[in-house]
Amino acid sequence: MRIGFIAMSGIRACDAELLQLGLTLPGFVERSRTIASLPSLGLLTLAGVTAGAHEVHYLEVSDVNAMPSLPLGFDLVAISSFSAQIQEGYQLAER
Repeated sequence: MRIGFIAMSGIRACDAELLQLGLTLPGFVERSRTIASLPSLGLLTLAGVTAGAHEVHYLEVSDVNAMPSLPLGFDLVAISSFSAQIQEGYQLAER
């Protein structure tokens, strides 16, 4: 079985209504770069406990919309995302 573990990296605060109200997140952009550079420990743990008979692929996706296509042929896919990006995660799952 081919299993894809897809980590959606990159932190974005994109609530138009809050941005219109002037919400700013001091230091968030600087911290987001560090956070986005960390691997998804949940997915790596799942990959680590997956039986050796399976073919495992770990992919990091920073921008779902910039991807022309996803690798094909996975029998199973696990997606990890931050809450702020979950809508993009759903879009990815529908592909």
